[in-house]
Formats: sequence, C-alpha cells, structure tokens
Amino acid sequence: MRIIIFILLVLSACKPTPKQYDIIFTNGTIVDGLGNDAFVGDLAIKGDKIVKVSTEKINPDQADTVVDIRGKIVSPGFIDSHAHIQTTIHQYPQPENFLRQGITTICASLHSGDQPYPIDKYAVSLKVAPNVAFFSGLNWTRKKVMGLENRPATKEELDSMKYYVEQSMEQGALGFSVGQIYVPGLYSSTEEIIALQKWPQSTMAFTLRTCAMKEVDCYLLFAKLFELQRKQRCPRKLITSKQREWRSLD
Repeated sequence: MRIIIFILLVLSACKPTPKQYDIIFTNGTIVDGLGNDAFVGDLAIKGDKIVKVSTEKINPDQADTVVDIRGKIVSPGFIDSHAHIQTTIHQYPQPENFLRQGITTICASLHSGDQPYPIDKYAVSLKVAPNVAFFSGLNWTRKKVMGLENRPATKEELDSMKYYVEQSMEQGALGFSVGQIYVPGLYSSTEEIIALQKWPQSTMAFTLRTCAMKEVDCYLLFAKLFELQRKQRCPRKLITSKQREWRSLD
C-alpha cells in the first residue's frame, strides 16, 4: 500500500503545471482603439479573451505558444459600416474578404436592398465569424407596403410603414436607413421620410442617406433631419451622392 501511495505522489509531482496563458504575442505595435498613441508591447490570450496587454515583456514561460509579431500591428477589429450582406451572410460563415482586412463587425446598411424580417430571428440563426448589425430600410419598407408605385403614401400606408420600422427597431435594428436614389425610395417625400424616423427617443437612430434630389430639396431635408436629431439626440450618418449637396450644407 505504501508503495502505491509513493508511486502516486511521484506521478503527481511529475505532472506539468498548467500555463497561465495559451498564447503570447510579443513585440507587436499595439493600437488600443481608445485614441492613445501606438506602443510596442506584449499581449496575452487565454481561451477566447485578451487577458493582458503590457508595455513590459510578459514571461514567455507562462504561455503554451509565443509568437513574435515584430513589425506587425495589433488593434481592435474594424467596422465595415456599409456592406450588402443583409440576406446572404448566412451563406458565408467565414467571409474571408472581410476577415482578411481585419473587419470583425459588418453593418448591413440597408439603404437600397431587402432586409431580413423578422431581423431578430435571422440574426439569432446566423453562425458566422464576424459580428453582424442590421438596419431598418426605407426601400424595403416602402416596397413591403406599396410595391413599386410612384405616388405619395396614404395615411393607412404610412401607418403600415411606421409599423414595420418600429418592429424592425424593436427586433434590434441599429436605426433607419434611407437611400433615395433607389426605387421605390426615390418616390418618398421628405415628410414621409421624416415621419418614419419618429421612433421613441430612447431608441438609437442611425441614418444612412444618399440623395439625388434637387439641391434645394436636399437642403430642406437635411435641415429637417438635423432638427430631428437635436430633438431626439440621436446620431446621424449622411452620405451624399453628388458634390453639389455638400455646398448646400455649408
């Protein structure tokens, strides 16, 4: 019995001590994404988390693997705020055209094409490497209610469009996206667009806007959007399609 206990003690003493980290990246140029200057340092990984970032050397004996990345940059993943992947991303679990650029979050901007609906069910079903964010889109919403008709929306149709926008926002959309150089969004009036953005103040609004209207119309629409932004205290992202519209913003 004593011999067995002795053997067990010897075997337990020979068991290697688990390493503190799985991987250490050493000598990398680290950009932390917080606005600080880049610095050379080490970074330690445990499981799927970064557990230590240091300007001092991290003991290489504390990791299973050490990778010297001298001359390489380590930074948070990039965000692609304008991608056409809203109904097809599920087909590409490893979208290398994004991942190899360092993009880890993709926004389906929804300024022109269709959107998944319900958004939350589609998002939950995704098994893809990057994070994916969705918007509620003007063109999809108008087509859902009115098809491709070139006319003003009736009150009933506008109420239906409001319903779909609100539902999409409640399902997790980041905001309302407008692309008015596309059909049928091209047929939307300024007042219609403004009405569709009047969700509760607590909901974040993020508007992607392309514009092909006359300069005076763009000026009036932008003025109303900025007024709505001040009232709702929500961020806006504006993208214009012609240089002349920037002059109207001066």
